[in-house]
Amino acid sequence: MQSLRLSKADRISLVQRYFDEYNFVQSNIESYDTFVEWRLQKLIDEIGTAVPAVIPPEAEEVKFVFGKIRVEKPAIIEADGAKRKILPVEARTRLLTYAAPVYMEVSLVIDGKERERQEVQICELPVMLKSKLCYLHGLPREERIVAGEDPYDTGGYFVINGTERTLILLEDLAANNIFVS
Repeated sequence: MQSLRLSKADRISLVQRYFDEYNFVQSNIESYDTFVEWRLQKLIDEIGTAVPAVIPPEAEEVKFVFGKIRVEKPAIIEADGAKRKILPVEARTRLLTYAAPVYMEVSLVIDGKERERQEVQICELPVMLKSKLCYLHGLPREERIVAGEDPYDTGGYFVINGTERTLILLEDLAANNIFVS
């Protein structure tokens, strides 16, 4: 059997073509999108209800029933109360978290009767860059440059308090063994 020897230029070209075709972080972005699109709702549906620690004496049963989740695009509320969209570059420069508000429908049920239903903001979810929630998702190269972003940035990370943070997937193949390469 004859082995194939590639030149250094051929190896570089082969690696470049691989990464042109397969985005290294695309699986992370797709996993995040799946979480936001339906897994978050599935978690809320599994929890379903909550019982308050203190129940009024005139009621036998009080519970909160959780409903639909809604996640908006990243936004910021300024000091004057104005709410507007925020881009990752602004979050970096102002040391902010690039996050989206998450709203949940909550119903108050007392003795089996629904008394009140309201949509409340429950948290702010950090937004993964280039995910479907991100304003950079699907933007052409020229518009990413205008937005102050690196046109070659593949995304797949978060901006937390102005600092870029990423999640690293790690599979422990051999516990307590050191590998050096």
